Amino acid sequence: MPLLEEEEEEEEEEEEEEEEEE
Repeated sequence: MPLLEEEEEEEEEEEEEEEEEE
């Protein structure tokens, strides 16, 4: 299920961005 993998990657990227903002 490539779609699921892509969604997981997007979530990880969002988390990283949040960490950078803090």
